[in-house]
Amino acid sequence: MTPPKPKRKASPAQARFLANRRRWTRIRLNAWKTMPEKMEAIRREATKQAARRKDEKNDLIRRVVAFWPETMTTSELRDRIDLDLAYQGKVTSLIYRLRRNSLLEFKVDGRWYNLCKLPSSKSSTQDEA
Repeated sequence: MTPPKPKRKASPAQARFLANRRRWTRIRLNAWKTMPEKMEAIRREATKQAARRKDEKNDLIRRVVAFWPETMTTSELRDRIDLDLAYQGKVTSLIYRLRRNSLLEFKVDGRWYNLCKLPSSKSSTQDEA
């Protein structure tokens, strides 16, 4: 078996970056050892903020999708995404997100159905009263 090739040496900027990263890792590990309650409180707060940001993004997407037509083909859906949403990631990832959040549904007839257009259960009970 041939020996592995040696890795190339890091540039000075890369070496500084990696050293700084290791330094902050040591600081964080030491903080977890010396003051775990404080670190846990920081982690909890960061988790709350991340959940709030995610909910805000999902609400924004929900408001935009509410104005889309009731049914669309896949090409029409992709056009709508390009037009209405400034999405930087993969379009398929966004479509999975729309399905996961019950905003769109793909049915056997080959069309996407906008579930935001369905009447909510609150409005149907208010109409009956």
